[in-house]
Amino acid sequence: GQRKLCGGGGYDFDNIMADAGVNPADVVDGGMIDRAGARYAVHRSQLNLGEAGLGRGWQVIYLQQYDQISRDIGGQIASSIFVCALIALLALGLTLVVSRSITGRLHLMMYKIELLSQGAFDARIEVPGGDEIARISQSFDEMGARIQKLIRDNAQAYERLLVSESRQKDLLIGWKNAEYQ
Repeated sequence: GQRKLCGGGGYDFDNIMADAGVNPADVVDGGMIDRAGARYAVHRSQLNLGEAGLGRGWQVIYLQQYDQISRDIGGQIASSIFVCALIALLALGLTLVVSRSITGRLHLMMYKIELLSQGAFDARIEVPGGDEIARISQSFDEMGARIQKLIRDNAQAYERLLVSESRQKDLLIGWKNAEYQ
């Protein structure tokens, strides 16, 4: 399906086409020719072969059947679409894995926060990882432990206050009783 036509120095496109038996007037669409019921694409390249001793002004012209070019391009487009679809599926799969990893750990955090809001300050739920979500989870664990300690300290202080008030009441009653006797 491909013909190579070459012309030496001084040849121009029209002369090369005429040497190949192609009427330059048959060239249509700026690079397409119709010949013997087939449509060809014309590719032209300038060569400088002066260094090789062959002279300057060489042109290489390729004639390739348009149907073959269309099939080649169609195959390349189909391959490109397949590769793009594969990349899109891989990106989607990776996105799902990463998002589930993050949202799953966030759900654990929400459960831990709900337990803390209901007063379960000793509840510990480990959120795996070493990132910000895991550090926030550790901070909530520490906060729960501190709140639990504060509640315990407050209860002990309240008990001491009640004992102190009871002693003061006993002393006051004893003092009043001593005063009346």
